Amino acid sequence: MSSRSPVFVREATGLVRELSVWDAMFFNILTASIFTFTFYTDPPIAFPGGNMVLATILMTIISLPMFVAYSMLGVSMPRGGGDYMFQSRTLPSVLAFTFGFNGGVFWSLSFIAWAGWWFITSGFAPLLIRLGLLYNNNSLLNLGVWATTVPGLVTITSVLILTVTTFHFFGMRMFVKLQRVMMASVVLCIIAMLYLFASTPTSSFISSFNSALGPLNNSSNYYQSIINTAIASGYNPSPHFSWYNTIGIFSVLQATMVYFYYHLYFGGELKRASQLRRQIIATVGSAVVTGLLVYAFGIWLFLRAVNPAFWNAFAYDSFTGSITHFLPGLPPNIPALATIMTSNIVLILIITVGFMLQSYFIFFNSSLPQSRVLFAMTFDRLFPSWLADVSDRFRSPIKLLLIIMAVGEIWVFLIWYTTWAALFATYLIVNALILLSMLVAILFPFLKKTRHIYESSPASKYKILGIPIITVCGIVGFVLMSVIVWYTLTTPSLGFANEQSEIAMAIGLIVAGIYFYVVKLYRKHRNGIDIELAFREIPPE
Repeated sequence: MSSRSPVFVREATGLVRELSVWDAMFFNILTASIFTFTFYTDPPIAFPGGNMVLATILMTIISLPMFVAYSMLGVSMPRGGGDYMFQSRTLPSVLAFTFGFNGGVFWSLSFIAWAGWWFITSGFAPLLIRLGLLYNNNSLLNLGVWATTVPGLVTITSVLILTVTTFHFFGMRMFVKLQRVMMASVVLCIIAMLYLFASTPTSSFISSFNSALGPLNNSSNYYQSIINTAIASGYNPSPHFSWYNTIGIFSVLQATMVYFYYHLYFGGELKRASQLRRQIIATVGSAVVTGLLVYAFGIWLFLRAVNPAFWNAFAYDSFTGSITHFLPGLPPNIPALATIMTSNIVLILIITVGFMLQSYFIFFNSSLPQSRVLFAMTFDRLFPSWLADVSDRFRSPIKLLLIIMAVGEIWVFLIWYTTWAALFATYLIVNALILLSMLVAILFPFLKKTRHIYESSPASKYKILGIPIITVCGIVGFVLMSVIVWYTLTTPSLGFANEQSEIAMAIGLIVAGIYFYVVKLYRKHRNGIDIELAFREIPPE
């Protein structure tokens, strides 16, 4: 028996390297997602005077060193587990576990529940409601409205969870095929939206907006009344430019734009994962394409079509509840407005189906990476060894995935049938997780426990004035995430930080810390295993 056996669960993970660099890039793009368009309602409220286009461009460019740092960590430790893997081999193991379990698993699983909400409110319901209004079909309209009610949300989300669970049984090979279909649909959706935004002059949008919503509000010029309502409430829809608030918009964009490294959670399943060029393509490539071509260009075209003053007023009225009649049951957002811009059924279908499949992908990026974190933790003997079982047929940890989907279903009921779970601001703990990984990147070349890993890595070849590039990039990433966390904590209107969330997350960290030491003592006295030995080396493939 190898000397490894007492340290790790077994001598091989059982996972197979079958993901290409393009599969990894697609995963990152879909994880960041086109849902950034649904978050642009927040900046006019939280950061008046902030330039959304400029903020998106700056956020994309400034975040690139962070993704370079992640790429270098990925080639240095090409194993599954993502942030947990990097942190557990560099930082104190209890810190890596507590933040890795909370930020990388438990709180992230709540997005399984929110994925259903996005599916319904950004694609499914807008399609039915828009068709119902276009063709005066009350059955379609009523079905779309029902989908946005709590029974509709719970029912549809639960059905979607069941289908995703079924796909999990067929392993990564089936997921990769499905991901390519979702990616193709999202690309078509993006092209359709950019075309629609670019080809719609403001006058045409005003006409379409008034035609669709005016009758619901007994208004012949509902577009102008939106602006007038905001002004009457004391809101300035054309504020002076503010650098401070432009940077503040980073804390809104982080909800999607910090995840261009997520393929690293499958580090043990990526082909030629030790090649830095491939990692850079997957991270930096996806960030540049999505951040600049889709987000920045897209929001510029959108604002050009609707007029920034209208969008600011629209966002403000939505936030204050002054918009009482939008598309029935739907939150006012850019995807819904895109369907109002046209009566072309083909464009409406392409856009809404794209958002539905993008939403469907969220079920996967809220379960597959989390399964790899738990798998890595189990391999380090922090959980019962049977959780690391891999299906011989599908090369996938089916037991883990079943547990994860069951927890996701529990989150559905907690969010929609309690008054407190929906307020949890999970982005805060995830941002803390990324912040720790940037600290890892800074220290990685210098710590005694990781220096030998760094020196044998392709990352060690790259330096600036004798300083490792991974350290320089880590510093930039650390500063960026610190700024984002600071804005998040000090801007109450974002809703990302609240006392309830902070208490719940603190409890989660404490419970995880206690669990870690209990397991550590148990392994030592019951099995004669020092689990700290696992954190001194990279696990086997």
